[in-house]
Amino acid sequence: MTDKNSQNNNKTNSKTRIIKRRRKKKLVYSVIKWGVIVSTIGILLLTCTFGGLYFYISKGLPKIDTLQDYSPSTVTNVYSDDQRKIGEFYNQRRIVIPLSEMSTQLQNAFVAAEDSRFREHPGIDFFSIFRAMIKNLQAGTIVQGGSTITQQVAKSFFLTPDRTYK
Repeated sequence: MTDKNSQNNNKTNSKTRIIKRRRKKKLVYSVIKWGVIVSTIGILLLTCTFGGLYFYISKGLPKIDTLQDYSPSTVTNVYSDDQRKIGEFYNQRRIVIPLSEMSTQLQNAFVAAEDSRFREHPGIDFFSIFRAMIKNLQAGTIVQGGSTITQQVAKSFFLTPDRTYK
């Protein structure tokens, strides 16, 4: 009789263990399934949010194609009949020199003066912007800028010198 009782107990314990394992597996699968569903929905929401934000912001930006058509105002020279220069007309006295005609030292001097970390960032230097923000907050006024050469060029090409909040 004891053998039968112990066999029945073993069968019952075995069935109980199997049921517990099945429940555990179902719980794990359920958690994984819902994790994947929630993650997918979260990624879709983030993608839609950033996509919408990008299109909202970018619709008011100028087209990058205008860079190809860039022609700075230059000096207009007036010559006499005998080819003597008798005058100049200009709004800004610019003489365009190709980059290939500038020495490497001159190029490096401009870079060092304007953006010492020029070759270390992709065009926006978040470290410099943060540093300038801290310095400006400490001083209570604008004492330092954090813009890069790339940002300065983009500003001069696409924006006016006006400082306004819109």
